[in-house]
Amino acid sequence: MDKGSPGKLSFYQALIDYFYNNEFLHFRALVVPDKSTLRHNEFSQTHDDWYYKMYFDMLKIILSPTDHYRIYIDIKDTHGGIKVRNLHDVLSNNMYDFNKEIIQKVQIIRSHEVEIIQLADLLIGAVSSINQGPIKA
Repeated sequence: MDKGSPGKLSFYQALIDYFYNNEFLHFRALVVPDKSTLRHNEFSQTHDDWYYKMYFDMLKIILSPTDHYRIYIDIKDTHGGIKVRNLHDVLSNNMYDFNKEIIQKVQIIRSHEVEIIQLADLLIGAVSSINQGPIKA
């Protein structure tokens, strides 16, 4: 999917309708109003460390010990593998899922190769636009 385009408004509306009409699809976003106010040094972390902590905070409250999960995350950088394995461990440990039976997988993927992640990208773009103004290419 390409970046947002006014000429494809009906296509984007159809995708949003698909999302709202499918009870099995859910979306959760974390909005950071001003990234420049983050104080990474005070918490001995990099921006990437913080990014994965936010994934944890966003996911931990929607996970149920009676369900099973495969979590797919869009590739961020070439060093994401270690951080994603750590996220898997932390999410699993938080649920006492030491055998990784609840959270079966946390995997990096390329969003342009997976249509459902492209839908998530569209929703992220909409949330970002509403909260910060249009995204600059």
